[in-house]
Amino acid sequence: MSGAPPRRVVIDPNVFISATITPNGALGLIIRLIDEGTLVPVVTQHLVDEVVYVLARPKLSRYVKPGAGAAFEDLIRRLAEWHADIANPPSVTRDPKDDYLVALALGTAADALTSGDDDLHAAKNLGIEVLTPRELLTLFGL
Repeated sequence: MSGAPPRRVVIDPNVFISATITPNGALGLIIRLIDEGTLVPVVTQHLVDEVVYVLARPKLSRYVKPGAGAAFEDLIRRLAEWHADIANPPSVTRDPKDDYLVALALGTAADALTSGDDDLHAAKNLGIEVLTPRELLTLFGL
């Protein structure tokens, strides 16, 4: 990617979850970029529900503060660009659960998709650039 860093980005739920678990870590910087308005997450209700559901799992209770899911949802409600859920996205990755992320990115003309998921990075000719969270942060000089 050349020029300005991506502004409108589809962010894999796992990136949001990791950023919430370790807010002072590298991925927490993604939340900071969103909070500053520098980065606009492109989301659907399904994507947000997935994050909130996982953050509420009992096995994560020792890693996340009580109310982390609600705090995440509040942040996203205020700062994200919302779109309708993607029904029956075309199969383009090894993991069908990832296909809606690609369809969302393409359907909204997002600047990029960010994920650490190998299934997304292994997919070819998606029509959207898939960046690791580290690559995304590097584009912002972080």
